[in-house]
Amino acid sequence: MPNFNPYVPGSYPSYIQPMQQAYQMQQPMQPAPQMTLPTIHADIIQAGSIDEIRQSNVGAGTSQMFILKDESAIIIKTAQANGYTLDIYDKRPPAPQAPAFDPAVYVTREELEERLSALTPRRTKKEAVEE
Repeated sequence: MPNFNPYVPGSYPSYIQPMQQAYQMQQPMQPAPQMTLPTIHADIIQAGSIDEIRQSNVGAGTSQMFILKDESAIIIKTAQANGYTLDIYDKRPPAPQAPAFDPAVYVTREELEERLSALTPRRTKKEAVEE
């Protein structure tokens, strides 16, 4: 083995020199190409009613987006070889829901029994057995 001194350039062992040359010949890393998002061209057609959308022609295997003239719904019509589907997205806000428990309508057990006893006539045991 030749005289090896790590502080003297060129005195590297013979097996290190080819690796050093390969390292020096490497290309600098290229930055990754920026991905561009595809551009989507969506034609939106205004329609007066859902019946008008059902009657409109859409090519097989394609979709068409419609919006009602009063802007209450967006409808996507997708045509297949055996028919079409309509996906309806309602834009109106949901109706407010009544609360599950309203304390103003709550009746206690005692109040219920009082109301029931006022509504039903009292019968004796003899009358109940005769029926």
